[in-house]
Amino acid sequence: LADSHGCVEAVLPKSMQAMVARGRSVSVSGRVVSTEGKLLIAALQVQPHRGLRDGYQPAQEGQRNASEFPRRYGCLVMRGRKCVLARSQEKKIYVPSDEPHTHETPEQAATRAVAEACDIFPEEIALLRDVPPAIIYDPEGAGLASVAVVTIFAALAISPPPAGSREDEDTVEDEEDLYDWFPFEQALSRLASQQEKVAMTRLAGDTAAAIAANVVVPEYPCSFGPREPLQPAQQILPPPVPVPAPAPGGYPAAARRMRADCPRGGKRVFGAGFGAANCDAGCC
Repeated sequence: LADSHGCVEAVLPKSMQAMVARGRSVSVSGRVVSTEGKLLIAALQVQPHRGLRDGYQPAQEGQRNASEFPRRYGCLVMRGRKCVLARSQEKKIYVPSDEPHTHETPEQAATRAVAEACDIFPEEIALLRDVPPAIIYDPEGAGLASVAVVTIFAALAISPPPAGSREDEDTVEDEEDLYDWFPFEQALSRLASQQEKVAMTRLAGDTAAAIAANVVVPEYPCSFGPREPLQPAQQILPPPVPVPAPAPGGYPAAARRMRADCPRGGKRVFGAGFGAANCDAGCC
């Protein structure tokens, strides 16, 4: 099987095993079963096949397989003007995340991570499936790997802020508590990871956009985000590179015609600097 990931296995009758050899293409009919992260093919009939299209290259090990990187999942839970962040034993403030358990989906792992870190129930969290998650690359806590891929979902608390809570003021932290609710600016200053700061800023902006578009309709007002609006993208991004002025011949100055060998016919080929090429007459 052309499977560099080791996630497909096949079972077939002994009478057909001679037709299945390394490097040979066959057509298989039968049944397919997915179990424990593997695809099991139970072949009933095997026939020779002419093979895949000319030039086909199967996936090579390392090109698509990223399983060597640990993956963690968490979520940023927002309520009113604040979000909840966990506190480690070293008094470090962080966005809760964890690796998934067996048969656990990324969303289940994310809600469980928050529930365990903040001593709440997963049912108290509503994931925002129409808000794209933020993906960060954490070099810390990756074990033997060089980096951990962390996916952080946006979520809302299903309960409103408690009566008498001061939503417009910074939180007076309880260093002995497992978690605290922080407004945006205080959370930005307390998070130890620069990657988590970027993820929080992205999720806050995307959630606000989803609420403004009525894609997300929270039961209680949610205005978590910076007090001052973020700058428009055109003010943050560098100005575009100016296009060179056209040369007298009609081509940009940086794209004067060049000559090279045609890889097919072997004759000279005229090509523009942008990659376009026209063979000489009768070449190919």
